[in-house]
Amino acid sequence: MAVTKQKITQLLLSGTDERTISNDNGLSNYGIAFDDDNLINRGSCTCNLITENHIEFLRNKISGNETDADWASLVNEVQDGIKMEISGTTDTNYEVFFGPSGTDVVYFPILFSRERFPDKKILNIVTCIEELGSGTLFAGQGKYFAGTSQFGKKIPKGEAIIDQQYIDTEYLSARCAKGTIENPKENLKDLIVSNPDLNIIVSLVVGSKSGIEDNLSWIDELNADNVLWNVDMCQFRHSPELIEKLTTKGVSVMITGSKFYQAPPFCGAILIPERWMKRIEHVNKLKHFDLFDQVFSKFDLPEILRSKTNLPSKINKGGVVRWLATLNSINKLRAIGKPQIESIIQHWNKVINIELGKYDEFVLMPDQKMTNPTIISFQVKSKTGLLNHQEMRKLFFSIVEKNHTGLPKERIFIGQPVAYGDKSFLRLAIGANNIVEMNERGAAEFEIDKRIIAIVKEKLIEFEINQ
Repeated sequence: MAVTKQKITQLLLSGTDERTISNDNGLSNYGIAFDDDNLINRGSCTCNLITENHIEFLRNKISGNETDADWASLVNEVQDGIKMEISGTTDTNYEVFFGPSGTDVVYFPILFSRERFPDKKILNIVTCIEELGSGTLFAGQGKYFAGTSQFGKKIPKGEAIIDQQYIDTEYLSARCAKGTIENPKENLKDLIVSNPDLNIIVSLVVGSKSGIEDNLSWIDELNADNVLWNVDMCQFRHSPELIEKLTTKGVSVMITGSKFYQAPPFCGAILIPERWMKRIEHVNKLKHFDLFDQVFSKFDLPEILRSKTNLPSKINKGGVVRWLATLNSINKLRAIGKPQIESIIQHWNKVINIELGKYDEFVLMPDQKMTNPTIISFQVKSKTGLLNHQEMRKLFFSIVEKNHTGLPKERIFIGQPVAYGDKSFLRLAIGANNIVEMNERGAAEFEIDKRIIAIVKEKLIEFEINQ
């Protein structure tokens, strides 16, 4: 087939869920069109753009891929590519499992628990819940979190996939009412100690929407024989060495390519450690996996497990090309060199903090220095006080849905509002593609960020007038 821009764009937006469906105005529920080439992205979150670089790279990469066998080979190539980028070898102590999005891979620790101990009840503990994707509330309970599958079919959002008598879920907050970061260690300890007969999953977060990082020393300090540890590293803003250290401990690690590495939405994966794999290698048929036949394909699993399931054999080509875009982004960023990458990040972080500090209307979130430096979170204050979440959403959409002046492009995107209690904050964030551009443009790139901050202030004034 001729690999046109239109076909690549269609591929990149396929195999996900309703979040990539555009409304009558051609906009996603994030307020932008994914293929808008007149937009500056300072969101570096789940919602990223399809760029000309993506199109050109993929046109060359998938040209000649015609048959299912060609695409199956590409699936294996991507799984090996992720291993190579993290570990420098395909001979790793983990296997790569795919999900249409980062939320889908939340199911895998539950599935491994069910396959290993089918008669035992699960206690699934998830930290930082309000700063994860909203679908995690359903996925963490083994329920459908979306209304459309990767196969393009309607599915019953909110209904149980896993028999609910076998799972309880505890969600722990990221922040207290004042916005300071919570320390869930004692809660985790109490839940683990008081439930010795349950099969416990603990999902820690290293990189929430505002960049919160749980303390990974808890894995050793609180470990017990009945606990499976999982780390949500879906922002993918951390070193390969840290990821490999975790898998070596027997911890699963969730990653995505559509946040820091700015691949188009959505592409998820989870690295399942060898220790987990060995616990189910004696199972001939993964009957609990088969319950997810409306969620996963055989080709979301490593090759060694595909014959053990009755999952559909349809390949998620959209997921494959999004991960190919991720791997290309990793390579481009790595070419800059670690010292230069860190220098750009620290310089950007300093400039943005100083610039936000010039405006009385912006209030940095507490504990900013405890979060990842590529994300800066701030509240917005009108004449009547801090905006609540609904007010912040109105402000956000007034920013991203309109054209602006004083920029190289007419539209901008920033990180969507994040609620905690009745309060809310916005985010400015940079990812791999932004860092590559900043490296090429130098300090001039930061003038764009300063103008974006000024635009937020301008829109706040409009918001106050219209109240």
